Amino acid sequence: MSYNIVYSVLNDSIFAGRERGLLFLGFALLWTGFWFFFHKYVRGVPEDRKRGLWPGVAVGGILIVCGVLVVINETYPVIRDQRRCREWLRSGAHEVTEGVISQFRREAGSYTARTHFQIGDSKFSYRLYPPRAGGFDGNFTAAGTESLRLKNGMHVRIAHHDGRILQIEIAD
Repeated sequence: MSYNIVYSVLNDSIFAGRERGLLFLGFALLWTGFWFFFHKYVRGVPEDRKRGLWPGVAVGGILIVCGVLVVINETYPVIRDQRRCREWLRSGAHEVTEGVISQFRREAGSYTARTHFQIGDSKFSYRLYPPRAGGFDGNFTAAGTESLRLKNGMHVRIAHHDGRILQIEIAD
């Protein structure tokens, strides 16, 4: 039986799923930029009006620092874990499970719910958004797999390590 690789951590984005922090940082930068633009006319006005510039700049600076901290807090652990996952796949430090997907289910709830499935006695799960760890997050990396979804009865071969899915191959 031949297999096609539909997901590999080696081809996955290392910066996926960090939209919230980037949006916050973008807002902070936009706030500060608008504040400077709004107060650009301050040069030719009396001293008491110039003092009105600095509270907005201070708030903008605080927002930028908070935005950077949010991005670092959300992004760094996933990037570090994604790098570990890549190293495990490159070095061969992973297990391979092959078989038919069964008991495929998605937890009830929002878009952040986990998806679970089983191959033989091995159980797997992943979260679409936001990813909390490296490895498979529900999005395939091979070209032409945008509409592909894992489902019961699908014959697959999965490389995994420490609960993270490193590579998925689907039988022809």
